[in-house]
Amino acid sequence: MLKSNKLIIPTTAEDRIVFEYPDHQVEIEWNGSATFNVFNGGRNVNCFTDNNCKTMEQAQKSADEWLEEQLEEEKLKDADTYTIDPDDFDGDGEIEINPDKN
Repeated sequence: MLKSNKLIIPTTAEDRIVFEYPDHQVEIEWNGSATFNVFNGGRNVNCFTDNNCKTMEQAQKSADEWLEEQLEEEKLKDADTYTIDPDDFDGDGEIEINPDKN
């Protein structure tokens, strides 16, 4: 499971609650309610909501899980797609599999 490396706890209204993921160059800022803004290189690149977050621990878990899901989706999106076609059999008892060229 993914865990953020740093948590900034607010002391004034100007402080931000930020979960940092330096390995992925991502910061996720929680507004203390339901909204999370995702930053990469200081740019706001995405957002999500989780209406179930009432505590800092719940927010951190939500941010960790959201990023983990995004990383998994990205990994699957970039995975090679393979198909087996009857023509892939060349009589040597092995199946020749090549990535699909889309």
